[in-house]
Amino acid sequence: EESPDNYILFLGKGKEAEWLDNNKSLLLYDDFEIYSYEMRLGTKNIINRTSSVISKAVFVLNGAYVLYQQENALFLIENVPYGQKNAYQVGNFDSVYNFFVTRNDNETVIFTGKVDGVGGIYEIQIGR
Repeated sequence: EESPDNYILFLGKGKEAEWLDNNKSLLLYDDFEIYSYEMRLGTKNIINRTSSVISKAVFVLNGAYVLYQQENALFLIENVPYGQKNAYQVGNFDSVYNFFVTRNDNETVIFTGKVDGVGGIYEIQIGR
């Protein structure tokens, strides 16, 4: 009889997970950490640790970067090991309710929220 342990790929915590399009890297995040799990190597790589709660994180620009939300701000960070990267604030808005990245170009961020007191659906281009 096979043990359930034979089916465990990764032990850890995470709010959500997302596969990179190559199906070899899994992006996970919890309230204060963003990390990737490399399937072929079986390794966990911490991408970022923060002191503010992370609301959402996704791969962008073909996995070279991670876009993440903290409160009403969006940040872009390189997908390299912790401590060896730059993080950029994409924008700080009145509010950000949700966002997604279009998969046809992997560079267009659509978010719902408020900018200058006006609620709506907004678009931001990254990586251009």
